[in-house]
Amino acid sequence: MSAVAVFSYSAWIARYPELANTGPSLAALYFAEAQLFLNNTGWGGKVQDPTAQFLLMNMLTAHIAYLNNGDLNDAAPSGAVSGHMDSANQGSVAIQTSIASNVPLSAAWFVQTRYGFEFWQACAQYRTMRFRASYRTPLVGNPYGGRPFI
Repeated sequence: MSAVAVFSYSAWIARYPELANTGPSLAALYFAEAQLFLNNTGWGGKVQDPTAQFLLMNMLTAHIAYLNNGDLNDAAPSGAVSGHMDSANQGSVAIQTSIASNVPLSAAWFVQTRYGFEFWQACAQYRTMRFRASYRTPLVGNPYGGRPFI
């Protein structure tokens, strides 16, 4: 099945100009990697709106790009700061970051960047539990429903 959202470097870089150090081919690879985290096939995914799918995929691509490359202000990918800034000093330049402690473990990877945090927040509506009532009639002989005791 074909992808719902198709990567457009020009649209992505217009939204995230600070990530312009990521070239088109590398950004396309990050987009492909983002599909490991969000179903982009249109089959079995929870996101039904193609525009929302496109925006979410771009957020994930930006998150992955920043984690790997940093932004234009970084000298190297290893210079990228991720996580919540706990403290900073100016003399002898010290900075301390951590992953936010009030997020579930499943969100820890996403909240390392603002792009991932935006994705996590935007996906809140898709992480809710959906209750489906059972329409089965309990079988006779089993007070708990389902298959009878053997």
